[in-house]
Formats: sequence, structure tokens, C-alpha cells
Amino acid sequence: MRILLILSLLTNSFAFNTFSLHHLKKQPLIINKKIHTLLNDKLLNPPNNTLVTTAISTIAFHGFTDVFHDKLIITRNYIISFLTLYKIKPVYRFYILVLFSVYHIRKDIGLNNSLILHIIWFFKPWLSVFYLSCIHVPLHYISYFKDGYNTFLFFIYFFSLVIGIVIPPSYIINNQTLWWLWLVIGHILNVN
Repeated sequence: MRILLILSLLTNSFAFNTFSLHHLKKQPLIINKKIHTLLNDKLLNPPNNTLVTTAISTIAFHGFTDVFHDKLIITRNYIISFLTLYKIKPVYRFYILVLFSVYHIRKDIGLNNSLILHIIWFFKPWLSVFYLSCIHVPLHYISYFKDGYNTFLFFIYFFSLVIGIVIPPSYIINNQTLWWLWLVIGHILNVN
């Protein structure tokens, strides 16, 4: 398990799987030239390999720990998240993702460091997958190990590795609408 985690750490990937530039042109937004260039950069697309898919899978599946929270609150948070985000255009979803991500990561490293980290991710997008898979997800699991959910956590982690290996890497490349944002926001609402 450590070897696969280390390999996934070394894999270059993308920051937020952002929207394509043609969506940006349709929006009445003023964005500085550096961000405009970043959004058009091919580095924001993940490489087509299994290690990246596995790293992203382990990041995505850590949200299953929400089942340890109050079921009514979980349901409410995910429904509110879905109803709030499903009509929002991808360009705005990206900004919502950044804001909520800064808020969420502040639990790991503090608010100021979270802001700095997110600025770094704009310049070195692959570092987000590195941070999330090597630091954030293990910290998240450690907090649940303390509560005695060891078997379930090992199952989630093993299952996420298997899914990451089985799913073709091409499935995560054209994900520009951020359709999954409601799941991320629902998770953040549950743990914060």
C-alpha cells in the first residue's frame, strides 16, 4: 500500500480539473491574464496513466467517511449542495471549488497556509494531487482511526485503489463541467 501511495505522489496531474477555455469566453468575467493562460494550459489535464487515476480515486473515495456522521445532516448537506450547484455554469463552479477548498484545507494547515497552498496550485497544478493524496487524505483517515473505524477505512482505501487501477485513465480527462462539485461541497459541509 505504501509503494502505490508513493508512486501516486510522484505522478504529475492537474489542480482542479478545470473547465475549458471556450466556457470562459462565454462568461462576462474579467480575469487577469495569468489565470486566463492557466486555464488554457495543457498541464491542467491529467496524464493518461493508471497512477494518476489511482491517486485521484483515493482522493475521491475518502468522502465515504461521511457515513460516520448523522444521516439526516449528511442527507441535508448533499441535497442542498446538489440543488445549489446543478444549474451553475462551470466557470462559477470552479470559483466555488477554490473557495470551499481553501476553507476545507485550512483544517489541515491553517487558513493562511491554505491560501498560500492554493496560490501555489495555480502555478504548479500537479501539486494539488500530491498534497491531497499524500497529506490530506491520510490526515482525514487518521482522524477516523482514532474513533475505531479501522476495518471500514482499510476497505475504503483498498476499494479506491482497485477502482483507480480498473477505471481507464481516459475517463477522468474530459471532466470539464465539474459535475462532481456537489459531492465535494457536500463532503466539506459534513466534516467542517
